[in-house]
Amino acid sequence: DNAAFHFGTAREITVGSAPVLALRVSYVGELGWELHIPTEYAAHIYEVLFSAGEQHGIIDAGYRTIDTMRMEKGYLYWSTDITPDTNPWEAGLGARVRFDKGDFCGKDALRALQQDVKRKICTFTLEKMAYPVGGEAIIADDRVVGFTTSANFGHAIGKPIAYGYIPIELASRTDFVIEVYGEPIPARRHDQARDTTFADRLAAGYRQEAARHPREGPDARVRLSARRWQLGLVRERQPQFFDVGLCRLRPGPLPRHWHEGR
Repeated sequence: DNAAFHFGTAREITVGSAPVLALRVSYVGELGWELHIPTEYAAHIYEVLFSAGEQHGIIDAGYRTIDTMRMEKGYLYWSTDITPDTNPWEAGLGARVRFDKGDFCGKDALRALQQDVKRKICTFTLEKMAYPVGGEAIIADDRVVGFTTSANFGHAIGKPIAYGYIPIELASRTDFVIEVYGEPIPARRHDQARDTTFADRLAAGYRQEAARHPREGPDARVRLSARRWQLGLVRERQPQFFDVGLCRLRPGPLPRHWHEGR
């Protein structure tokens, strides 16, 4: 319920017998939650959520499931699509920079970068079936002009999707070639995310939260502009957390490789 638990906010709740920091965010293109929990409660939380979700058709899904959804939605991934070597204007995140909030470290450098954008991240679809994984050459007129930063298959559109940076002067061009394991695959650049099925609900969440907390006012609630996410019982970090925005999964049987574990 977005009215009771506003988008972009966080709240401490209890799930079963576990203390949980619940974040009303999504990395899969649908309104959902991210649950941060102590490691020792991971199995308990899993059992509680799975039991509650059985009547709604809940299933186990691995990280590649999240990855294909976030790529359809147009969400970038920290450490591949965006890194310390990229800047907000290259990555299409310039709107997240607030020059009107007073002085801050790096403000002058960001202003200078804004005036000299040399490349831009773009979304591509491959027009022939292939299996890119990121790092493939992006080619225009028989010349390598960039490399993909991440790639996956878009089940909602039935095509492989890739992100990659190309020179700004080529950012309006649509026809490219992406080389996948030595094979040149025709690719098309797009101006927006490839699946906007749930965009209205997410946009409504953003608008509602913006109305509640205008940009110029301080906000004590948790706000996220850059995220790093995992799903399931992963024991690499503490505390653990679950992304429960997977309600975006469509009714009916899922393709076999959507059940792939991390």
